[in-house]
Amino acid sequence: MILLNSGLAQDDSINKFKCIEDFCNEKSYIAAKVLINISPTLYGIKPATLLTFCRRRERDCIGLWDRYKKELVLDKSIKYIELRRTPRNLMVFFYNQAFLHKQVFNKKNLKFLARFGYSENQTLDEMLTHLKSRYLDSCPHEIGIFLGMPLKDVLGYLKLIPLRCSYSGYWKVFGKPEKQKLLFEKFRTTTHRVINLICSGEDPIRILGKPMKYYAVN
Repeated sequence: MILLNSGLAQDDSINKFKCIEDFCNEKSYIAAKVLINISPTLYGIKPATLLTFCRRRERDCIGLWDRYKKELVLDKSIKYIELRRTPRNLMVFFYNQAFLHKQVFNKKNLKFLARFGYSENQTLDEMLTHLKSRYLDSCPHEIGIFLGMPLKDVLGYLKLIPLRCSYSGYWKVFGKPEKQKLLFEKFRTTTHRVINLICSGEDPIRILGKPMKYYAVN
């Protein structure tokens, strides 16, 4: 299983999100949770984001997602599929359809994915259905490709190439880390931006439905 970091846990900005929890109604709260976590995907710099909703005593995010998901109008470029549901956790895969198609149908990525039963003859929807079936038991290794990780980092994590981990951010980077460091900084900048928008009074439900370019990060 490839472990990914949200990038928020070690970031002071998440404290701002915690500060607004008590001020949001339930629908706004779940919208803010989705918005903050998928912002790099929503604004076109990451093909997909896997978001876990949890059922906890203080806040049942699975229940809130089930109640309000049909009312959350996402930017038309963003789709989602529920990959796995347990009594306590729900994994929802949010993706930019065009960006994800380009990522998984890359020739090198397709060759790697073929090991796990994917085919270039499948549609993107069929690939996601296969990914969901493989998620029944545990998180499959190839999820990294779907989430936008470079193939070398997936192969490095699986110890299939002789590269050492050189940096750990949103995922473990193998080989030269400079390119990924810049990308991770874009992820953080986007996340900071939407948190600051929410804290300044912007409605998270409204932001979710905005075209990507409206709040784009250069």
